[in-house]
Amino acid sequence: MPRIDPARIQAARSVSLTDALDRLGLSWQFDSTYRPRRNPDTRLVLVGDRHEITITNHLFILRARGCRGVVASGGGAIDLVMALTGATFRGAVRQLIRDASDGDQVAVLQPAVPLTDAVD
Repeated sequence: MPRIDPARIQAARSVSLTDALDRLGLSWQFDSTYRPRRNPDTRLVLVGDRHEITITNHLFILRARGCRGVVASGGGAIDLVMALTGATFRGAVRQLIRDASDGDQVAVLQPAVPLTDAVD
């Protein structure tokens, strides 16, 4: 398998976490009632009906809403796409950097974490 062009990897790494959510077509919003305890740059993002992502700069922690347990964590858009979709590194880069002129076919993956199921 050929190596991924380093420029594409760098471009994927430069995508913000919220832009990555947009590129995945996910419904999200900032929780305006959230008040960070330690770092004032920390924001809470509500994704779909069931999940929340705590974002501090480029780091994230993905949780099921209302639970303390961590589903996934990492740093950067590539890690976030991998956590949400179950994609490989190569697949995550392709999902973040789509260029119609390069002929890449991006497979639609099933989320590794169900994002829109109703809470029981």
